[in-house]
Amino acid sequence: MALALPGVLWTFLGLRSRKARAERADTGFQSFSFHHVSALLSVALLCLPVFIGIVRILWEIPIRPYSLLSWVALLAAAAAMTANLYDRKRRYAVAGMYVAGLLGLGMVLDHLSLSPRHLFGLE
Repeated sequence: MALALPGVLWTFLGLRSRKARAERADTGFQSFSFHHVSALLSVALLCLPVFIGIVRILWEIPIRPYSLLSWVALLAAAAAMTANLYDRKRRYAVAGMYVAGLLGLGMVLDHLSLSPRHLFGLE
């Protein structure tokens, strides 16, 4: 959450400064900006609780990897990816939104506390 929310602000600031620099020619390699790294890393770090939740269901371990903060972090990561949709030079934002949606689905399935047989549709 602390990584994704500033990324939204940095996205709009970076796009604004890019417009100011548009007069000069861009030659050479352009590295990732902070908002690109923060959006990708925030979605990637959300994979860990979902993985822990799936392992918890399969091995029937009584831990709960989610709280309200996990849902807020998912919304912040989705907001960071949504803000990156405005950057025409980077094309990963749609895939990041898709992954964030899959992570949300994984969190919902874990909150349902299904048995492994019901989770994978074996019954």
